[in-house]
Amino acid sequence: MKKFAYTILVLLGLAALGCNNGKSTRSNKAGGDDSVFTHIEIHPSPTKIGEIPLPEGYVRIKADSNSYAFFLRELPLKSSFADDEYHSDNYAVVDINLEDNTDLKSSDAIILLRSRYLYNQKQYKKIIYSGETKGELYPYLEYARGDYSVERFNEYLNDISNKIGSQTLRKQMKSKKVNQLSIGDVFIEEKEGKNDAHAVMVVDMAYNNKTNDTIFLLAQFDSGKQQMLILRNHVDKDISPWFSKDFGKYLFTPNWTFFRKDLKSFE
Repeated sequence: MKKFAYTILVLLGLAALGCNNGKSTRSNKAGGDDSVFTHIEIHPSPTKIGEIPLPEGYVRIKADSNSYAFFLRELPLKSSFADDEYHSDNYAVVDINLEDNTDLKSSDAIILLRSRYLYNQKQYKKIIYSGETKGELYPYLEYARGDYSVERFNEYLNDISNKIGSQTLRKQMKSKKVNQLSIGDVFIEEKEGKNDAHAVMVVDMAYNNKTNDTIFLLAQFDSGKQQMLILRNHVDKDISPWFSKDFGKYLFTPNWTFFRKDLKSFE
């Protein structure tokens, strides 16, 4: 009799789960309403960017194992947030392992990730950035002087962080049209005299063959908390944390609104 009762309880539990219809009941405070996040938000917790669930019908754009896109997809994610309010605007925290790199600005984090990729690929000649004042160049090869240790590399990154800002980086990067969007591209706010402007990086992309729609993930570095975050999409919650490439005149993120002309690329 006890075994029969236990079986009934298990069946009732499964039925209750089924009634939830695959949707989370967590509300989005930052969105200003009680709407729920869709089924793509409640998959088992991803451990890296490349495991963040896709909306139905989408597949990730292919990336070579030696590419920057693959490198970004492999970045690990932390398992939790410090508080729920922080969670309302951000889908996940990227564990970029700051090591000896501290007090970073948004532009510093972008430089750090790109430089680490090039360093791992031993593409040392491409690790070169322009300074803020007279356009001085800061090549890693010149700084390393034959010492390619991780310690020396981190010293280089810390050194240039005080010499390169968002606007300097924006001028160094190439302008790009949104229909040419690629993983690793960056939206950087244009604002004269402000060298710690808002910036977000495209860290993954996917495509829907039926609708011809392309979606992308955005990461933003929070200089206050010294964390890189995967942003939620409060405009189109059905695909959050993904954003559609057809976002219109403005790209609305939880903390800033970007223009299409703000898109920049290293390549």
